[in-house]
Amino acid sequence: MKSRCNIGKKPELTFFRDSKGFEVDTIADWKHSYAIEIKSNSDTEQKLSANTRKYVSLRTDTKCQGAVFYLGDITCTINGIKYVSWHDWDSLI
Repeated sequence: MKSRCNIGKKPELTFFRDSKGFEVDTIADWKHSYAIEIKSNSDTEQKLSANTRKYVSLRTDTKCQGAVFYLGDITCTINGIKYVSWHDWDSLI
């Protein structure tokens, strides 16, 4: 958010939570719409992206993408979800 504000862009951030308790940490409307989970884990475990995968599958538009911002050193894509290393957190701005 700070990076976006520093370059004159609005944060465009919200979150999602339904009445049954399903939630996604952050919904960002930037270059694309992103469902983002923020994790303090450094491993690319598939369970870290469970909520983002579910949210993306529920969206009717095809421009929504899932991402997990985590403390690992490698940015990669696993099963359609982008795992973004802390080194690359500003790459989605």
